Amino acid sequence: MNPLDQLADIQTPGAVAWWPLAWGYWVLIALLILVLLGAVYAFIKQRTASRVKREALVSLQNIPASDIYFAHKVQVILKQTCGYYFTQTASSQLAGIAWQKFLLAHYQGASPEDVQAMAQCIQHRLYALVDENSPNLQENEKLRLWAQHYISTSAKWVKSSSKLNGTSSEVAHV
Repeated sequence: MNPLDQLADIQTPGAVAWWPLAWGYWVLIALLILVLLGAVYAFIKQRTASRVKREALVSLQNIPASDIYFAHKVQVILKQTCGYYFTQTASSQLAGIAWQKFLLAHYQGASPEDVQAMAQCIQHRLYALVDENSPNLQENEKLRLWAQHYISTSAKWVKSSSKLNGTSSEVAHV
């Protein structure tokens, strides 16, 4: 008789179960959930902060170039946009040279001399006599393009709520 015939078959162990997970996997899952929640929070915060800027750009597009009060409407949109990112009194009550300095101080683009020239153009057109028969279409389009550029490059501010000394909002430049 052969001694090998007396051996029993080898018993293989069962497959390793996925559940319950080891503690390292739980830590990894928790970190992934935190990263996902952080990304969603950052997206929502960025989207909310840029909502006013997007609305201002749409409003600028909706002003017809033939409107005799074009410069006034552009200035109103600029002041409303700045009024959201800054305190209302900081932008809405400024006029003339103070408004020009405010626009220049918050411009993030490459050519501040354009800001100075267009801010002066707005101020001049606000108080000039209106000729209803011949609106300056070319100047209005130039003013629209400048305002869109200004809002796009300068309105990179994040509005934050701060309850320091009774003020409800502060601005942090990004």
